Amino acid sequence: EPSIELLLAPGEVLGQQTLVCSGRGFNPQMKWLNGLHELHTSNHGISMDTNACVTVTSQLHVAETEWKSGTVFICEVSDKSLNKVVKKEISFCSGKP
Repeated sequence: EPSIELLLAPGEVLGQQTLVCSGRGFNPQMKWLNGLHELHTSNHGISMDTNACVTVTSQLHVAETEWKSGTVFICEVSDKSLNKVVKKEISFCSGKP
């Protein structure tokens, strides 16, 4: 069963908010969504533990004006080998640094 964690990155970069998503599974694939639109980021890290569980971590940098406007961002992790999809969403109203 894939799992997911989504949070705000600590610290602030002037004019932007950084979101961090981490997904675990056998073969996890991650994507970021803003509503129905897929967002592209090249900031992915992949690691494997001793149980052959793979962790994928990604950061999404969002303009502060877009973040504070209440836009909802979704991190989705799918594992085709298990035929499962999990997702979490975060927004300025729900985010807790």
